[in-house]
Amino acid sequence: MLAVPPSLQVRTLAEFIAYVKARPGELNYASYGVGSGPHLATELFQDMTGTRMVHVPYGGGGPAALGAMTNQVQALFSSVLPVLGMLRSGTLKAIAVASDRRSELLPDVPTFKESGLDYQTGTWFGMLVPARTPPEIIGKLHGATVAILQDQAVRAKIVEQGADVIANSPAEFRAFIRDERARLAGVIRNSNIVLD
Repeated sequence: MLAVPPSLQVRTLAEFIAYVKARPGELNYASYGVGSGPHLATELFQDMTGTRMVHVPYGGGGPAALGAMTNQVQALFSSVLPVLGMLRSGTLKAIAVASDRRSELLPDVPTFKESGLDYQTGTWFGMLVPARTPPEIIGKLHGATVAILQDQAVRAKIVEQGADVIANSPAEFRAFIRDERARLAGVIRNSNIVLD
């Protein structure tokens, strides 16, 4: 999701994009460090919108959120949960969520797509096994994992953490990883991101 300091005079995604475009290279955005999810998410957003902000890498989510709260940076792409308390208290302002549907934790915050930008990104988790693992073992692991994810208590805990349960097939997950690698490789290349 995209969060901004409450002092930033924007309420919608369109207003935010216009605000940044009117000030190319003058505004800052926070990340959890070079190459982190928020860094790549913001670079992807800038590529898609033709905007330019200055990257300020922090040493984690807490310091990055504090930087946004105190207006040291004017944008922070973050998972919902780490900033939820700040959003609810009004010390950060939510602009849009980057998933295909609204967050159950922030039902009043529109998606990027609802706001006019077909932009999706986020943190995801999955189970991987070594190459050449026999298909029958993969099938057993997949079946057991899906069974656990169908448990209502487990699902509720995952949703409480601000995440969605997907539980797709091994083939779908392979395709997702392939597509994510290609998409983010382009962002890394276009932004000239290198790790120290």
